[in-house]
Amino acid sequence: MIRRQPDFSPYIHEIQSCEGLDILDLGAGSGRFASALAKQANSLICTDISESMLALLDNNLKALGLPRQEITHSGSYD
Repeated sequence: MIRRQPDFSPYIHEIQSCEGLDILDLGAGSGRFASALAKQANSLICTDISESMLALLDNNLKALGLPRQEITHSGSYD
């Protein structure tokens, strides 16, 4: 059974505020980082090799009520 991951966003903001930044999330997966950063970011581009993980990411962002971000599939030869 997979346990819920702890919220790491306070640690990120302790290092660098994401307020107003343009963020590129390479290997975004299900959007753990993207979900934590999207509210403060100016823009967010998420890319992953797995189309099914990007679909999950899109659903996760929608469930959080976050605005639509740019989500891009990128294969190893793109």
